[in-house]
Amino acid sequence: MTTNLRICANNLVEGGALLTSLAATTEVSTLPASNLRNSNKSLPWRSTSIAAEQFITIVFITAQPISMLAAMFTNLSSSATIKAYLYTLSSDGSPVYTSAATPVFNSYLAGQALAATKNVYAAGAGSQAVVYFPERTVQKVVLGITDTSNSAGYLQVGNLIAGKYWSPVLNFALGASIQLVDEGKVQKTEAGDPIFEQGIRYRKLSINLSNMEEVDRLQCSNLLRTSGITHPIFISLFPTDADATKETLYMLQGSIDSMQPLTNPQFARYSIPFTINEL
Repeated sequence: MTTNLRICANNLVEGGALLTSLAATTEVSTLPASNLRNSNKSLPWRSTSIAAEQFITIVFITAQPISMLAAMFTNLSSSATIKAYLYTLSSDGSPVYTSAATPVFNSYLAGQALAATKNVYAAGAGSQAVVYFPERTVQKVVLGITDTSNSAGYLQVGNLIAGKYWSPVLNFALGASIQLVDEGKVQKTEAGDPIFEQGIRYRKLSINLSNMEEVDRLQCSNLLRTSGITHPIFISLFPTDADATKETLYMLQGSIDSMQPLTNPQFARYSIPFTINEL
């Protein structure tokens, strides 16, 4: 059975206003876990070790509702796994919920040398991982990462997403598209030789929620009003799909390209198309 798309528009980590602390088991002094408070993927967290399970711990000022945890723009290998540990109170010694180990998705450009530089994400490289769980209101969330065979000798996460996802009652319309955008340039010299100028690469995801019920119209309009075009959101068109390559291809963190009109094409049904550009 296909699971409807999932969108997280309120990343509780972003900005850090809701956090008491954001820390990791180990970190490079110039690339600390506190970098994950922003959505700038060129300022990641980087560990100093790959031994055993590495932890990133999020502590909220007050308990927050949460149903997903995602690590985006990472250097994690295909053998890596992540787990979520949820604690009702920050002082609790044992988690109220522990997820199963979830595999990391290789990106569509997996295989690039991520050990070379933290800026390879601009070329579209990287891997990502997400774990979903029943919604709980908790004060502490721990992301556990296991990747003891990572050839880079360290673990790196560009963005961390923790929050509550929304899923519509009726799924998106057929015809959703994913496009790889390459902003590089090719010019010719007077001798006819090509000159290549490297540009950034990112994905562009386009969907149409063409058959929304009243409840989804309200949720979607609130989402668009909250996020606008300047606030990143997480979207996955095929969450928990049996085909991991399909799931990761249509899963990204990005910003809405432009605000489109919400229409009422038939009685008690609403429609809106939108495009999301990957960060």
